Amino acid sequence: MNWLRKLFGGSKSADSMPPRYNCLAYLASLDMQRRYIVHATRDEYLLPEELLSDACAVVRQVRTRPQDRAVVSARAAKAIFALEPLVDAVVLPPDRDGLQHLVERDPAWRALREQAARCLDILGFDLAEWERAEISRHVA
Repeated sequence: MNWLRKLFGGSKSADSMPPRYNCLAYLASLDMQRRYIVHATRDEYLLPEELLSDACAVVRQVRTRPQDRAVVSARAAKAIFALEPLVDAVVLPPDRDGLQHLVERDPAWRALREQAARCLDILGFDLAEWERAEISRHVA
């Protein structure tokens, strides 16, 4: 998860919430998935299995750590818990050739991405602002 902290370094949106929830931003962002999964480079990439693992970690933290559960609303907790069956429904492709289909057309992945975006919205995270900041950081 250290690589995620580095990636979220300069974003105002990322600074406004606990880092353990920031990892949902890449899962919620179609633009970032296109850039870092579909059009990944040797130096800049995301692995879908790591995004799934991060989502499971957020669910586990809210479910099992009282200090994490205490800082989210009941609505946010419910949205976070709804990630779990969606993660379970995703079938990852066996190789890189299937990644574009996963990101662009897989209904289970799309449902998970949309739920991650709902979670972030409920938590007050501005995904659009974060995406703009991420793109400008990597273009500059």
